[in-house]
Amino acid sequence: MRSHLQFSQDIMQRHSRTRNLAVAVICEAISKGEDPYKFYCMIVKNNLENVLTELYTIVHWKKLGFSMYCALYPTVVRDARTNISLQDFIDDDGPEWAERIIERMTEPSWTMGWVQKIIRGHVTEEKYNMAMNTLFVKLHTSDPQSVIPTFHLLNHIRGTCWK
Repeated sequence: MRSHLQFSQDIMQRHSRTRNLAVAVICEAISKGEDPYKFYCMIVKNNLENVLTELYTIVHWKKLGFSMYCALYPTVVRDARTNISLQDFIDDDGPEWAERIIERMTEPSWTMGWVQKIIRGHVTEEKYNMAMNTLFVKLHTSDPQSVIPTFHLLNHIRGTCWK
């Protein structure tokens, strides 16, 4: 069990990163302007770029981005014909829809269809990965517990198809 001190230190580190990001973004805005007091001249742009690059590549930033993406995805994605959002479509039946997606993804015909598209050059590895990411985000928004087992299952199926 984590001690209260460890928890407090974790909070302080996260707060420090957030504060650093806020300061870096403000410095970036100042550095791009030409104010009459020449504050922009006091900012070393190379150092600022290094700080921003470090902040944007840390795991916490990626987790925040993924969380925001998953939070917005169900309300933004809409059916082209009916204009119904994914969230309205799923409602409270997330696990049921996740199960249906998994059933479809694990059908041999579906898997072989993807394999054939890749082998014939109709789909690039990048497009395949984008399609899988879309499906996994839908799974995550429907039933987060189903993502990891499904990912491992598909990796296993894909591995056996390539042999």
